[in-house]
Amino acid sequence: MPRRTFGFMRVVIVVACGVLAGAGSADAATIIINSTSFGWWDSTGSHSAAITNYGTGDDAANNEHRSFFVFPLTGVSGTLQSATLQIFNPAYGSPNPTEILGIFDVSTSIAALTASGSGQIAIYNDLGSGTLFGSTSVSPANNESVVSISLNSAALAALQSALGGDFAVGGALTTLSVPGATEGVFLFSTALTGSRQLVLNTIPEPASLFLLASGLGAIAARRRKTARKAHHAAP
Repeated sequence: MPRRTFGFMRVVIVVACGVLAGAGSADAATIIINSTSFGWWDSTGSHSAAITNYGTGDDAANNEHRSFFVFPLTGVSGTLQSATLQIFNPAYGSPNPTEILGIFDVSTSIAALTASGSGQIAIYNDLGSGTLFGSTSVSPANNESVVSISLNSAALAALQSALGGDFAVGGALTTLSVPGATEGVFLFSTALTGSRQLVLNTIPEPASLFLLASGLGAIAARRRKTARKAHHAAP
């Protein structure tokens, strides 16, 4: 291969790598989705759709509350790289210095989850069992601030499958241990006390990057062929 053609090929490869890296950076997006519905089901299987409190834990009567949050994923596309829940916490209360908040998958339908009901123990159970999507330690240090929970690979797979529809998660304190005492996070919460958000980071579709690389490769091949013809035609 003539030295000039080889040099051009090397430049094309470098440019291609730069363009691909730049495309990934430029096309990557952070998407913030607000919860459209939230609340709790208690251990008697009761929920009121009119109540926007999402307190999670138990009270002095040992009635445990498990929260839920629903997020619309309509209009979201691409490959999910990471996901984080960011839930505002008005107050933490517990005899324990810390509690563990677990985030779980939800198999209950969105319609049933958000409707008022009583005696629905299965829904209450669903919010604190099944696949664990993530967990974090909460304490008084989280008062009047956002609690962030990084979601794991199982959550990312579930979110990817749910793109275009609604997605729900359940919340439960997994370290309740003091009968007759309140142990809770998100106490005194309402729709007006702060945000409840799902933060998604997406990356470009692999197919798009492949097409870009293929196009650059075709340009390089065409230039190489042209250079070869010119070389053979030279006197």
